[in-house]
Amino acid sequence: MNATTVVAIAGLITTTLSAIVVPAIQGRIAARVSVAGREHERQLADNASIREQLMAVYVEASAYVTAVELRINDLTTPIEFRRSGKLSPLPETDNITARLRLLGNWQLFHHWQKLLSAAESLWFDLGEEGPQDDHGSYYTSPDDPGVGRVLAELKTVTSDLRSAVGVEPPSEPGH
Repeated sequence: MNATTVVAIAGLITTTLSAIVVPAIQGRIAARVSVAGREHERQLADNASIREQLMAVYVEASAYVTAVELRINDLTTPIEFRRSGKLSPLPETDNITARLRLLGNWQLFHHWQKLLSAAESLWFDLGEEGPQDDHGSYYTSPDDPGVGRVLAELKTVTSDLRSAVGVEPPSEPGH
């Protein structure tokens, strides 16, 4: 065999292998890219789902904060000046607490627990003292230490929630 024949055979083999192997390799690469693309899309969807779940629990926690603020306002407003005679029920907290434990940051969850503890302590103390009038209404002084603890925790949790969703706290009037 002369050199020309060897080069021709090598070229024929290379061309044949290119025609067979390259599409197979390209197919494998395309399949891997497709799988990686689907995995990336799944991760993005999972992240979006987690963000949606976080926002949902943050909104529910914020609704609870608002309900406690209204209740504190009612409890510290003399009975004859309240917007209604009865206190409105508070939202259930077990589901919010469980989701904050799983999805929320540690600081927010810790402050949430402190808020629940302070509020439960205040409600218990008021229950021990009993209603303040014939209609079953409760009243406590705005200077009550239990009210102060709840208000402080409300402020902290509100700040944590605003930070968690990336919202700057509003500036105080005059600043």
